Amino acid sequence: MECLSLNQLATVYIKGLFDRDQAIVLLARARTVAEQNGDQRGLAETELNFSRAAAFGGDPNGGIRHGAQALTIARELGHLQLLARCLSTLAMINVQMRRWDMVEMNATEARQLYAAAGNRVLAADSERLISASQMFSGQPWESLDTLQET
Repeated sequence: MECLSLNQLATVYIKGLFDRDQAIVLLARARTVAEQNGDQRGLAETELNFSRAAAFGGDPNGGIRHGAQALTIARELGHLQLLARCLSTLAMINVQMRRWDMVEMNATEARQLYAAAGNRVLAADSERLISASQMFSGQPWESLDTLQET
């Protein structure tokens, strides 16, 4: 419970108050709590939030590193919603890095997971990322086809 609360508070500092430094302090505490309690789900959430904090703070490489750690844990847990969120986050960070092949790969898997869960809004959001990656990698017709699926 403490790990979850620390993660939620860190998210407020990242997205609402734009205080990345305070978010990092909270996430470090959340990581410690998760590790001490063997809370793999909490650790994955914490790594995902570290990823977002890094990306929002202008450190996309750190965002990829933490996002990959969160993704690994989510896969091990078989937690599909968390897995989809990790993939979406990695896709967005890869947009910042203009790594279109990775955007398409992450967003495609996220779209499949969101669609399987019946989340049409986030599936459509993933399709837009796929379309953008196709457009920026020189595949305008594929991009148009992807958008028409939405």
